[in-house]
Amino acid sequence: MADFALGYAHGRPLVVAGDLNTEPGAPAYAEFTRAGLVDALAGARPLPTSPADDPRAQIDHVLVTPGTAVSGPGAPRSTASDHLPVAVTVHLPPP
Repeated sequence: MADFALGYAHGRPLVVAGDLNTEPGAPAYAEFTRAGLVDALAGARPLPTSPADDPRAQIDHVLVTPGTAVSGPGAPRSTASDHLPVAVTVHLPPP
């Protein structure tokens, strides 16, 4: 998935976000960082997102291409889903 997304972006800034069903440090997660993506939520870790009523695991992520600045990472409390939402402000590099 990471290789496909990076290929599709053709060198433009890329954001991959969502429920990836993998935790930081797991082999599947490592494939995203091996491909060159950066964890936009790392500054807020530990950041458990699942289950929403008693979060213990971070399986929801935001990954960006290098050079894409981020700020304000977090997982606000919510009962809208079985996972907490993840949020981050993405600052795209100048063209």
